[in-house]
Amino acid sequence: MNDIFYMKRAIEISKLGVFTTSPNPNVGCVIVQKNSIVGEGWHEQSGKNHAEVNALIMADKKAKGGTAYITLEPCNHFGKTPPCCDALIKAGINRVVISSIDPNPKVSGKGILYLKKNGISVTTGLLSKESQKCNKGFFKRMKTGLP
Repeated sequence: MNDIFYMKRAIEISKLGVFTTSPNPNVGCVIVQKNSIVGEGWHEQSGKNHAEVNALIMADKKAKGGTAYITLEPCNHFGKTPPCCDALIKAGINRVVISSIDPNPKVSGKGILYLKKNGISVTTGLLSKESQKCNKGFFKRMKTGLP
């Protein structure tokens, strides 16, 4: 298994929130430890746990030292939910692979910097076009202000 395989899985499960996450984006997360998926999650509903938190709950202690594959940059601010970056750090994730940088100005690039400052290896851009297809409306709204 490789990064592409796990990111494709994250993109696939992100689609499970397609009708329930608005105005938030659809996000999927897969936690991998020693070439095995130990946790999966998606953003199920606006105001509820984000994909990363759901995947970390499933992975529990197996997340420590693992890699998180996330379709969209994790948030690093308090909104209706706490920052996903803090959850990843607290769980002991060593590496994060992000498909797309979040175009939301509250997030864009800040989550990546925060993870790196906390010693987590970060890779971005893997299957970005594919993951953005799941969030066409979100990306358009963030970039243009139009619905």
